[in-house]
Amino acid sequence: MLHNLDFQATTHPNGKFESQTMCNEDKTDGYRVCWYESGKIKSATEYKHSKPDGLYTAWHKISMVIDTVYVRYGIKTDQRD
Repeated sequence: MLHNLDFQATTHPNGKFESQTMCNEDKTDGYRVCWYESGKIKSATEYKHSKPDGLYTAWHKISMVIDTVYVRYGIKTDQRD
């Protein structure tokens, strides 16, 4: 259950977002999205209790998907649950 849901964000020196993170009681819980300084998306990861858990996708600076993996409790897996 999400009791203390919080949204945290960091920015690059140019003012564009560097990351946005959903937290629950100071633990990353939900999605974390990161961007390059240019403003293009860098990665998106699902988290549970501060560990990657679900789909992780990374993009190259020219916005092409370069990697997609599934993780469960912080460990890479070939299976989706």
